[in-house]
Amino acid sequence: MSKERAVLVTGTSGQIGNALVNHLLKNSDLFIVGLDLQKSTIENERFEFHEGSVLDIDFLKSISEQITNSGRKLAGIVNAFVYPEFNNEPRDAKKLQSEFPSIPITTIELLNAWSQYPADEAVKSFTLNCVGANNVVASQLYNLLNSGGSSVVHIASQYGIKVPRQELFQSSDKFTYKPYAYSTSKAALLILSEYQASVFSGTDVRVNCISPGSIYRGHSESFVSKVADSTWTKRMMNLSDVVEPIEFLLSEGSRYMNGANLIVDGGWSRT
Repeated sequence: MSKERAVLVTGTSGQIGNALVNHLLKNSDLFIVGLDLQKSTIENERFEFHEGSVLDIDFLKSISEQITNSGRKLAGIVNAFVYPEFNNEPRDAKKLQSEFPSIPITTIELLNAWSQYPADEAVKSFTLNCVGANNVVASQLYNLLNSGGSSVVHIASQYGIKVPRQELFQSSDKFTYKPYAYSTSKAALLILSEYQASVFSGTDVRVNCISPGSIYRGHSESFVSKVADSTWTKRMMNLSDVVEPIEFLLSEGSRYMNGANLIVDGGWSRT
C-alpha cells in the first residue's frame, strides 16, 4: 500500500497560498502541511498548520522531523510566502524639482523615493525572498531525497523578469511605485531556483519557478484597465490563473521540467 503523499506550502495565509491549499484539498488526495506567521483559517482533516517563520531554522527542522515521523512522502514544496512591500514616499521632491525644472514631476518623485528607499527594508526583502526560500528547501533535504519523486516550486514574479513599468502604479490620489527591492529579490529567486535544481541533479527531485503577473485584488478600475492594456491577454490575472499552473508544476505532467521558469503573465513581459 502506497504511503500518503504530502505537499509543504509556505505562506498559507497569503492570497496565493490560501487559494492553492483550498484548490489542492478539493482536487487532489494530497495531505497539506502549511506554514505561515499568521494562523490559517483553513480547517480540513488533510491540512496541518504550523505557525512560524521560514527564517527560523529550528522551526523548519522540527517540521521536517514531523513529516519524517508521519511516514508521509514529501511530494512537493511550494514557497508562496510574501514579504509586505514597503512603499516609501518621496521626500524633498519639490526641492529637487526646483533644481531640475525640466524633468517631469512624476520622474522627480520616482527618483526621489528610489534614492531614499530604506536599506533595512531592502535587506528584509532579500533575506525573506532568497534566504527564506533556501531555508525551506534545505531543511527538507532528507524528506525530498526519500520521496521517490518530488517537485519544488518557488513563486517569483513578472517583475523579476522585466523591470516594472512605473506608470502603471502612478495615481492622481497619492504617490505609489514598485520598489527596486521587490524586483531584484524576485530576480535573485529565479537564480536560486536554478541553483537548487543543479545541486539536486541526478536525483528525482526537481526545482522550478513560476512568475505570475498582477493578480486582481479589488483594484481600482483605472489600475485594472492600465494593467490589462499592458498585456496581450487584455485582462488581469485571477487566482485560478496561477494556482492551476502551480498544480501542474507539482504534477507528473511537468516531470521533465527542471530549473525552468514558467511565465504566467498574459504576455506582459513580452509586450
